[in-house]
Amino acid sequence: MSDVGKGCPEIHILIGADDACSMYTGNIVRTTRGPREYETTIGWTVMGPASGGQTEEEPLGITMLSASDLDIESVWKLDAIGINDPSDTRTQEEEVKSAEDHFLKTVILSAERRYEINLPWLECHPVVSNIYELARRRLMTATKKSNELDKYETYQKIFDIWESDRVVEKVSTGGSDLCGSYLPHRPVFKETSLTTPFRPMVDASAKSSGGASLNECLQQCNTLVELLPDIVLRFRRKKIGVISYVKKAYLQIYLTECERNYVRFLLCKEDKKTLQEYCHCPVVFGVTSSPFLLAATLKHHMKNYNYAS
Repeated sequence: MSDVGKGCPEIHILIGADDACSMYTGNIVRTTRGPREYETTIGWTVMGPASGGQTEEEPLGITMLSASDLDIESVWKLDAIGINDPSDTRTQEEEVKSAEDHFLKTVILSAERRYEINLPWLECHPVVSNIYELARRRLMTATKKSNELDKYETYQKIFDIWESDRVVEKVSTGGSDLCGSYLPHRPVFKETSLTTPFRPMVDASAKSSGGASLNECLQQCNTLVELLPDIVLRFRRKKIGVISYVKKAYLQIYLTECERNYVRFLLCKEDKKTLQEYCHCPVVFGVTSSPFLLAATLKHHMKNYNYAS
């Protein structure tokens, strides 16, 4: 019970009274004599007078808190309180710079006047899970639910439109032997929405047991979101502000042919049993690197045409 003397446990952290008072839950175990037990958010503490002082009139006051499952080392990490180590920051900056350099080296303008890009793969990333069987099972579940809601034709029509617009295209059968991956998808119906009352939602975080998902193998880099405060402030400086909107922005940026094997998906044919394989042609909403690729493409385009300030 003491923090001095032979065999006393090591003290890992000191908590001030101003913070300790907010940690008590209100549960108290009272004793007829001696200290009491108080429950806190991270464990039980013993507090109060105890026999063993120098005289009966001067009891020994004790306070002890034991939290054996608390990761003490993580408490002292700087990033736990919002301070990053400069060496870690430099590493993150280097990763972002590497992704941006790779983007600029590989981005091309196709004959159709569309930007074509490669995915920003992590260095030494694991092999992406194929998950053909998982995608097949989820498709069967989604098809069944769509039929029950009488929404199957509505869901299928989205892909028909996408195919006619070359957003998706049919591909030869790859199956579980494909060197690539499949994206499970399901319909999301929101009939109150004026713009997207129904749309497919892909799961790029799906993976096989012991494998890696597509999202885990791609870099998550900077987007344009962090520039919003600066943009809003600039709008307050002048009388007139001009904005523009890129319709279906993700669908305007295409993946190169070699990358499309990693964004395949399955659809049922008219008999609702036979499977047909497709691949996404443009950047896919729902893949972790897509916001970065959109931001990088916009910056690259504005720089090329002298739009960037």
